[in-house]
Amino acid sequence: MALGTASTVTALRHPLHVAKLAASLDELSHQRFLFGIATGDRPIEFPAFKVEREERAALFRESVTVMKQLWRETFPKIQTERVN
Repeated sequence: MALGTASTVTALRHPLHVAKLAASLDELSHQRFLFGIATGDRPIEFPAFKVEREERAALFRESVTVMKQLWRETFPKIQTERVN
């Protein structure tokens, strides 16, 4: 049996928090966590998080890059718009 998310909207959350959450769930589920991610498409959500909807693709790409680096390196040096 697997544990998974339908879609985590990475543009609305800090990539360090999302990476930690996913890594924790993967560990707790004994590596049976299926991690669904998305850019988000509901215009009403973006103002609530103070995020420009037009930036969602760039924020998604940044999140994926940051999360992959965090999961593969022990002490990564990351310098992005949201992570430094």
